[in-house]
Amino acid sequence: MASSSHHEFEDTRNYRGPQRPRGRGPSTDRHLHFGSNDVDHEAYLRSYKSPLNNDRIKKTTPEQTKVLEAEYSRTPYPTRDTRLSLALQLNMKPRSVQIWFQNKRRIRK
Repeated sequence: MASSSHHEFEDTRNYRGPQRPRGRGPSTDRHLHFGSNDVDHEAYLRSYKSPLNNDRIKKTTPEQTKVLEAEYSRTPYPTRDTRLSLALQLNMKPRSVQIWFQNKRRIRK
């Protein structure tokens, strides 16, 4: 057997280093805390985490904007409870309401 400068791989051009397991496993699922009532957490991940899912980005309607503007004129920093009630009233996600206020504050600077 001839000595070679290669370690254990004859052809190192295709060697990509140590491989990590693909997909979600215990190391990447650690931050997800789903209760026993949350049956379809896969659908949650698809709808909220996928950059390819354009259904999750919705433009506010004129009616929603009117209500949000009225609330913004009262306070540019609504409480969590106010954001939740606005989200229910306007059929929006609480996070969308929060981002709307953040964007509005940034624009007003």
